[in-house]
Amino acid sequence: MKSRQEKHNKKDAATSHSKLWRFTAFSLSNAPGTVTDLLVIWLCSTYLFHSYFGQYVLSSILAFESSLLVDFLLFFFIVWRDRIPERNWHGFWSRLLRFQVSATGVYLVRLLIIQILGGFFALPAVFCDLCSMLLSGFLNFAINERVIFGPQSTHRPGVRMLMWLVRPFVKLRVIGKEHIFRQEDSPVVYVCNHGFIYGPIAAILNLPDTFRPWIDSRMLDRRQCYEDLNNTFDQFFRGQSNSRRERSVKKITQMVTNILWDFNPIPVIKGGSRELMNTMTQSLDALLNGNNLLVFPEHSRTSYKGDIQREHDEAAALRTFYSGFAHIGKMYFDRTGKSLSFIPVFINRKQKTLRIDRPINYEPTGDARCDRQSLSMRLYDSLSAMSEMA
Repeated sequence: MKSRQEKHNKKDAATSHSKLWRFTAFSLSNAPGTVTDLLVIWLCSTYLFHSYFGQYVLSSILAFESSLLVDFLLFFFIVWRDRIPERNWHGFWSRLLRFQVSATGVYLVRLLIIQILGGFFALPAVFCDLCSMLLSGFLNFAINERVIFGPQSTHRPGVRMLMWLVRPFVKLRVIGKEHIFRQEDSPVVYVCNHGFIYGPIAAILNLPDTFRPWIDSRMLDRRQCYEDLNNTFDQFFRGQSNSRRERSVKKITQMVTNILWDFNPIPVIKGGSRELMNTMTQSLDALLNGNNLLVFPEHSRTSYKGDIQREHDEAAALRTFYSGFAHIGKMYFDRTGKSLSFIPVFINRKQKTLRIDRPINYEPTGDARCDRQSLSMRLYDSLSAMSEMA
């Protein structure tokens, strides 16, 4: 435990060091832009333009745009180069356009700060300009760090917008983030309680890591998803005409399947051993490619045909696990010789918490069936213990 905590502290220190280096590089990269600004405005006002409009308006615009281009090139190729896995013209121009808009907006904010400090507080002009420069600098860095050169989302714009709208309603307090730390190139499997519809949605929006989720194949197939949703929300749509009910369920079905496929899921086909092995094979391929997994191994619940409150009440209790999911630990060990880590996650809807427990490693003893059942039981005990925490 101590070594894991030390690794976690080293990771935090490395992250802080990386941000400090990036901010320092960002600050130093503004110097060439400033020199470019002064050089361009001198050249334009001295040799290119002779009228007042040309010297004081056009020269300033050209100088401002030239300095922005120099700043962007330094940011793109040096400061945030690690955030750009594939350099292509589309990525270059799209980031340049966003950089242009943000830089112009930040400049207007800077002018506003000067007007507020000078007009309302009558502070010296130099002090106002210095304050606006510092504040706009921090704002500019934050926009570049989080937006323009921020980690790229794999989701389509419509799904990102929907996630942004839904997140405030399922915002959870995350407890145990320190247990997520892992060695580079060592994927993990998150094992989470299902909790009816709430569990998967809350996990996707609150778990502070990336992953590919296991999703029931019936929810990914439009025809089967329609049948399941029609059955699940039977009571909810009671009283509507058949045609209206059919249209409503079809629209919901289309939206649900499109959103689920956007998360690059691994379909879980319930049936014989061949179907299960297809899921396992896809999961192993995902792990070998560096992807984490998110699985929900609880036994199936009873459907109450649209009684949503009863569904939630029944789903709150942790159900026993299928042990088959733990076989992925053996497959990963056989292929790589490494022990795969399984991280228990429990979502408590009433307490609005997402708890993360210590990783539990697959430990082969030579008896695959016993190893699978032992791992499944240890994970169940961990989630059960978290479910009883206040």
